[in-house]
Amino acid sequence: MPIIGRVGRKTFKVRFLNISIHVILLLGAVTMIYPFLIMVSASFKSNVDSKRFSLIPSYFHDEDMLFRKHVESRMNEESNVMNEVYGQRFLSFEFVEPVSKPVGEKRDDWQEFILSEGRNHNQFDFYVAESFGRKIEPLNNRQFRQLVKKENKNSLQVYNQHYNSSVESWDEINIEAKDILSRGFNGDYTGILHRYKEFSEALPYNQRIYADIDGYFVANELIPAFRNNLEAVNMELDLTLPNWGSFVTPQYRPEGKLRPYWDHFVKKTLNIHHLRVKDSARES
Repeated sequence: MPIIGRVGRKTFKVRFLNISIHVILLLGAVTMIYPFLIMVSASFKSNVDSKRFSLIPSYFHDEDMLFRKHVESRMNEESNVMNEVYGQRFLSFEFVEPVSKPVGEKRDDWQEFILSEGRNHNQFDFYVAESFGRKIEPLNNRQFRQLVKKENKNSLQVYNQHYNSSVESWDEINIEAKDILSRGFNGDYTGILHRYKEFSEALPYNQRIYADIDGYFVANELIPAFRNNLEAVNMELDLTLPNWGSFVTPQYRPEGKLRPYWDHFVKKTLNIHHLRVKDSARES
């Protein structure tokens, strides 16, 4: 038996009360569903767009955000690597902008260089793209994991015996990107790291992120010394750089004001595998 009779329902007060109850219930449902949808949307996001609270992830319809997501994944979520490769000083992946006018000649020259010299490159020259992520399982990380699972008969016991490890789940196999240009990186891979080195060197060239010594010099010598002030760099070192990406590290010890920065970079910072001694210095 209904609480409100048929006659009572026809009055304005009862109708207003009935509508108010339904509106309140509807608002209550929305307040429960909306956070749930936001949570579902967040499961599709990473660091670059996690701060944007939207029901539909922006990269679903925004090409610029999709590009940023792509760069973030390619660079293994390491903004330092991104700044070295791009020769810029982005605070984070959120500020990366797509190239508006790509130069075809540069791309062709790069392709020619890679095809001619790529076979001679090793773990000191490039990072593996899409190999590490903090909230996702990137492409090459999944492929490497599937490879070692297959090689070890999908058995953790066989894997642990083979590599003298004690992992309890395949998910524990994650190879984090290293600072390959740093003086502290020795590239002495053993165990599962040696297998990863073989895996990385067998990858196609488009899955490599080549380290940039020019960008590394800028990030480790010029930007800290001049507090990211390009104008101060040009004035102090008698340079005419239009941007950070235009700096080219001298191949040989330079004259002038740049010399002490070059000396510190070569003596203390850069990995020795990227240093060579002139033939004339070898003569007795």
